[in-house]
Order: sequence, then structure tokens, then C-alpha cells
Amino acid sequence: MLAIGRYHTILLDADDTLFDFHRAEFHALQAVLENHQLSYTQEDISFYRQVNEALWRQLEQGILSRKQLQDTRFSPLLARLGSKLNPAAFNQEYLDALGEAAFLTPKALSVCRTLSGLTTLAIVTNGITKVQRKRLALSPLAPYITHCFVSEEIGVAKPSKEFFHFVFQKLKIQDLQGVMIVGDSLTSDIQGGINAGIATCWYCPTGGASPLPCDYQISSLRQLLSIVNPQDQPERKPNQ
Repeated sequence: MLAIGRYHTILLDADDTLFDFHRAEFHALQAVLENHQLSYTQEDISFYRQVNEALWRQLEQGILSRKQLQDTRFSPLLARLGSKLNPAAFNQEYLDALGEAAFLTPKALSVCRTLSGLTTLAIVTNGITKVQRKRLALSPLAPYITHCFVSEEIGVAKPSKEFFHFVFQKLKIQDLQGVMIVGDSLTSDIQGGINAGIATCWYCPTGGASPLPCDYQISSLRQLLSIVNPQDQPERKPNQ
């Protein structure tokens, strides 16, 4: 039987950690493009993803505001498709469709169900508030997640220390040694954990070496169970 381990609180990223964002993204894009009878190819979808990911990196760095990102991210794609649709209005339609797409990553439900009785589980995300909260409410994860912290509501984004300090204050956490963040993003989750002084776990289903020091690296969420279980602790990588 799984026993309580060294971590009293686990902070979980949402997109591409608990939720299958790429599947949800394609589902939402497809719905809105087809609603406007716009023809597209997989190359067009890939083009949008590259643009969008670059803008999110700028948001993390404080270069771009959330409003600027949402109002402009579809401009290049619509121009590429020869459409005169308003990019900001297109974005709102996309967010509505995205909020309905609560697809989970493998093992997310079973792992959260098991861990919820042993430790506090909280989502920490840089996503859009109405999307993240709606997807969580629609998903079977909802009963197992005690809190959902969204950077849009907090006013600062991961990886800033201020984001995590807000989380710690709301959860009344003083023992940072008992906190771990789990996420797929090196720039927001792992760097954020490092900035905040908590344990980090990089979720990377494809494998590979992290360029940042992290305490754990997993390719399946199920591996979190052995991290929490003190009877079967994986070797912790030293921070360098």
C-alpha cells in the first residue's frame, strides 16, 4: 500500500502534463476553422503552433502581455489563410472551443486519484483562466485537485518567484522541502521550481537529458507514485 512520502504538496502543471494540450488545441482549431469554412493543412497548424509557442515564451519573460498574446496570435495564421477575420474575435471562439476539450494525458486520472489521499494536489498554470477552470470542472480530475492557480488571476506568470510565493501563501506552506512541482516545461515549470527553491520533476514522455538541473525526471506520470512512496524512492539527482 502506498504510504505518505516526503512531499506534502505537489504542484502540477496543466497543459501537456495533466491535460493533452496538443489534442485539445487541434480539436479547438479545427472546430473554429471549419465553422468559418476555412481550408487548412497540417502545415498551417504547425505554423500556428510555432507562432503561439514563441509568444508564450515572450509572456513568460515579461516581454508580452497576455492581452497582446490573445489579440494577435492568430494574425499570422489568418493572413496565411487569406482570411480577413478579426484575430481577437477568432481567439475568443478558439478559447470557447478549447475550454470544452478536457482530454487527459496517459495515467493522469489514476495517478491523481491515488496521490490525492496522500498529499495536496494543486494545479499551477500560465494558461487562460476561463479555459483552465472550465476544463478542470469538466474533467474527472476535479475531485482530486484542491486548488487551481492561474497566472492570469495572480498577475504574474511562472517561472517568476512571485507566482510561487503567492501559491505558498494561499496554501499556508512554510516547509518548502515538502513541495515539488511536476511539469513538462523547462522554461516555466522547472525553472520556476528552481527560482522558488522547491523540488522539481520534469515530465518528458519522449526522454532526453534536461539542460537544467532537476531533482527527478519521469517519462510516465505513474512514476510519481514511487517518488511519493518512501519505501521505493528513486535516486534523486543532485542539483548542480
